[in-house]
Amino acid sequence: MRNTIFEEDRLLTKAAETPRENKPRFDWAEDLGENRFEIPKVRITDGAGDRDFHIAEVAEVIGEALTDLMLSREEEEIYTPQNRELVVESSRLVVRAAASSWQAGPWKTWN
Repeated sequence: MRNTIFEEDRLLTKAAETPRENKPRFDWAEDLGENRFEIPKVRITDGAGDRDFHIAEVAEVIGEALTDLMLSREEEEIYTPQNRELVVESSRLVVRAAASSWQAGPWKTWN
């Protein structure tokens, strides 16, 4: 079993390090529907400057991580209804937790 875990980790690392242009791309935020921008007004500062933060960004990050996991397991069915729902629900949980943290903290922007 121990070797299996290390092998799974090696395969996941390989999938994660594969350039984006060599992996399938999906619109993971699509199933958010009307709730795409349900985050309370939050501004972040990143390489693109000061901007609004949207739940769609969270969905894309989670979806890309799920894509890497599925590729590492050599799964062919990645963008399934079940996986899309997993990404939507995971995104909502992350955003709710982050919004609570942002509201409790003294900051207005994240760097």
